[in-house]
Amino acid sequence: SLFKIKFGQVGLIGTINYRFGNRVIPAINTTPGVLDIYSLLSNMKDSDIGASILEVSSHALDQGRVDTIAFDIAIFTNLTREHMDYHVDLDSYLRSKMKLFTKIKENGYAIINADEDCAGKIIDRVRKEKNINIITYGIEKAADVTAKDIQYSFKGVRFEVSLSSKLGLGASWNIASPLIGKYNVYNILASVACGIAMGMNKIDITSGIERVKGLPGRLESINCGQDFSVFVDYAHTGDGLKNVLSALKELSPSRILTVFGCGGDKDRSKRPIMGQVSSGLSDRVFITSDNPRTEDPIEIINEVISGIGKGKNNYVVEVDRHKAIEKALLDARKGDIVLVAGKGHETYQIFKNFTAPFDDREVVKKILDKR
Repeated sequence: SLFKIKFGQVGLIGTINYRFGNRVIPAINTTPGVLDIYSLLSNMKDSDIGASILEVSSHALDQGRVDTIAFDIAIFTNLTREHMDYHVDLDSYLRSKMKLFTKIKENGYAIINADEDCAGKIIDRVRKEKNINIITYGIEKAADVTAKDIQYSFKGVRFEVSLSSKLGLGASWNIASPLIGKYNVYNILASVACGIAMGMNKIDITSGIERVKGLPGRLESINCGQDFSVFVDYAHTGDGLKNVLSALKELSPSRILTVFGCGGDKDRSKRPIMGQVSSGLSDRVFITSDNPRTEDPIEIINEVISGIGKGKNNYVVEVDRHKAIEKALLDARKGDIVLVAGKGHETYQIFKNFTAPFDDREVVKKILDKR
């Protein structure tokens, strides 16, 4: 393909792992420290990796971990209430994110989600830089790359990609992906825009997108022959949980049963929000532990419950995460969806004085096999 001719193999540095060639390194941080980043990039170059995708966290931008890296392409996906234990407020969070768009090479590309309220601020900031191309994408608002006639199902999403006249490649074409939900449509549109910026043709872009069958711990389906659906997802904020539950509601299940908790020693302000979102979009909620660290799990759960409206009694408290998952799976009936949220790809549970092995996906499989 054109992409392979131009760039060869691709490396990745992100939340789940760092990988290139045949090497897969478990990720400690979404964006490693500056020395580790350069070590990884150097190893990639020595391994003839032609392009690298780097997931850049707001922490990394704020702490200067990527200050000396120049990017060919920078993508802005969204701004949500996350990391409020680190950032003072959303404005501070946005300022940190916008630092990425000051590090784009001349004649590089800024790819921006036009549907986000802060998109205008980011575009204005990019325009202060010299000779940076801008590609916007979105669903609701006018943009350079848009999705039309979106169809959602258990099999994934199908829609028509439509391009503005400035991008060429033909006015529109169809894409089908096994990924589920509206938020994945946004991710696909960002990928289309990135492919265009890299000079890929629409056949290669479409082929690459359609080959992505799923991501570890991102609405990962667990099927052991049961007559209901089970998904494990990394959603650990109010917005993340809302996006995932909204995506699942679009599939018209009989009921949605949600298992989740909130991490200890982290942003406390999101706890009542997650309680409100989960109880509002689920038929039944099982509130449990999720890396309580040094905090009392019951106190964390009580803060979650504080966000659930009075008169709402569609929740159960079970501190033990294994038991909470088991209760949800035993409660599930034909046509239901069970969502186990918060940990996704993680394989551990962090307590005050120790860390224990715990993988939501493996726990679900063992319980379903017994059932």
